[in-house]
Amino acid sequence: MISEEINKSVLNATRIIDLISQREGLGISDIAKELQLPKTSTFRLLKTLEVAGLLIQTNEETYYLGYKFLTYQVGVNEDQNLIHKCLPTIQKISEQTGETVNLTVNRLGKMYNIHSEVGEYYALQSNLAPESELYCSSSGKIFLSYMNDEQLKNYFNHPLLARTIHTITEYEVFIPEKETILSKGIAYDREEYEYGLTCLSVAVLQQGQPIATIGISGPTTRLQYKNFAEIEQLLINEVAQINS
Repeated sequence: MISEEINKSVLNATRIIDLISQREGLGISDIAKELQLPKTSTFRLLKTLEVAGLLIQTNEETYYLGYKFLTYQVGVNEDQNLIHKCLPTIQKISEQTGETVNLTVNRLGKMYNIHSEVGEYYALQSNLAPESELYCSSSGKIFLSYMNDEQLKNYFNHPLLARTIHTITEYEVFIPEKETILSKGIAYDREEYEYGLTCLSVAVLQQGQPIATIGISGPTTRLQYKNFAEIEQLLINEVAQINS
């Protein structure tokens, strides 16, 4: 039984995409029969996917994957190249600190974790989402720090949820933080996303602009015990070799 939380139309749309990716040139009747869907529903889904650029209909009324999938593939390839470039550094930092090291990228104003080297276990680990907002993550604060004043004001002009009492949600409060990040070359999330969790990140640069971040996350008390200053210097030094 399909959960009520699942959107059946979206699920059927993905089934259509999967089928056409394996057997291009199918028509409406073929698709409806293969997937055991009503022909009217199949028609609506096909037209929606066509408008979205995910499918192309030929003059013979058969369907092929749309060119938009090529743009998705480019994004995936870019991420894979980035992972390949940064992986030795990420692994080295994780081995030396014993902590989880993340490679994150900014996609449409959110930070996405595209690779992790998992270190010592901590209770919060299983609760963390693979994406986060810019303002409450060390990786996101790197990207915010490279924005100009107009961009920053516009960003903080939108309502932002204070996840903890430490979360920075106002432009005026972030400005000193931005200056520190740019001068030191490292950003901190000091329990701003989750109580008990601290993260620190350094930018991976391309032509002077951040294209990703490499960061360490772990329980605040454990990172304090391991010495923040030493972890910070290791992170800065290792990522500098990627940027050189």
